[in-house]
Amino acid sequence: MKKKLYVIILAALISAPSFARDLSNAVFLNVGEAVVAAIYSGFGLGIGYERALSDNFSVLANGNYFSINFDNSNYTGVNAGFSMRYYLFGNAPKNLFVDIGGSYAFTYIERGRQSAASNTFELEVLAGWKFVFGKEAGLFLEPGYGYSFNFGEIKGPPGVKTDNLPNDHKLWLGVGFAF
Repeated sequence: MKKKLYVIILAALISAPSFARDLSNAVFLNVGEAVVAAIYSGFGLGIGYERALSDNFSVLANGNYFSINFDNSNYTGVNAGFSMRYYLFGNAPKNLFVDIGGSYAFTYIERGRQSAASNTFELEVLAGWKFVFGKEAGLFLEPGYGYSFNFGEIKGPPGVKTDNLPNDHKLWLGVGFAF
């Protein structure tokens, strides 16, 4: 009984700052994933959830799927990530933010009858602005720009050029609903 009471008190303390807020949650689609996949005659979709823990701090979990055809090879992949956001002007989850996070990616490459799979990790730093259209709840647009540090190598079948993943600039565009 004592353990249950401690768990209830701990849960209340962790979530209490967000109960009095106008907005505490956000669900979104990663539109950039879909645009890139469409350019390469494929399909892509990214989804995520953000939870404000205080006026300046939130946590975010997301996942992406893509399937594209590039240079006569089929690439299919999934990734899952977690990040922490700091909102410079408070009022999370809206306004200017800095995001630091990481993700794990699985990529499957197929060329003809040959295939290969890879596991890679990425750390990223991102800055952006979440424009929320509504006070109690509303749609939002979230552009951002950052840099990713990649660890690992994509191993492909013979005839598919694979290298160590480059560290690279990252453009972000999310749309969703904050409540």
